[in-house]
Amino acid sequence: SPSGQVLLEDGSLLVVRGRRYGLIGRNGVGKTTMLRALARRDLPGFPKSLRVLHVSQEIHGDAMSVVDTVVSSDYELARARARERELVAASEKSKNGADHEALTAVYALLEALESKTAHSRAVKILAGLQFTKEMLQVPTSKLSGGWRMRVALARALYRDPALLVLDEATSAVDNETEAAIQRSLARASQGRCETRTRRRAA
Repeated sequence: SPSGQVLLEDGSLLVVRGRRYGLIGRNGVGKTTMLRALARRDLPGFPKSLRVLHVSQEIHGDAMSVVDTVVSSDYELARARARERELVAASEKSKNGADHEALTAVYALLEALESKTAHSRAVKILAGLQFTKEMLQVPTSKLSGGWRMRVALARALYRDPALLVLDEATSAVDNETEAAIQRSLARASQGRCETRTRRRAA
């Protein structure tokens, strides 16, 4: 733990792809500490190459649309697109024309990152979380806490983690909303391993 207290000793952890696991316990026993260590891949023997994503709270709403908020979670793609815009703008101002070598490298990266299908992949995940077509262009600031939580989950699923860690991710919503989110998440996260904590009684 952050205070140096030993939480687990001589233990082992086995997770299987496609299964969901729950971590249940009182406040302060180390659930969050363990999940953060899992998300950071700090546990001895944990594969460093495994993609793990940790979701603990809803996103903060802003003027960006729901679908763009999900696509923007791919930071490498966002950087590549920004670099493309920068190079194109520079070529329009330069007397020497475009930097063809740099542009070729960026275009190759964009293709590797599946830039052309980014929007459609985000739409598919959001549909699995019960977002309608009309909701895709709504600014996230207009959404309730429950729907912003779904956006946070969609962002995590969009990055295609092998292990999705939910740390009381639905603790701030009511029981009915939580149940709806859990059903949607079960459909959208098929094939992934999921670990979650909770305090609320079922």
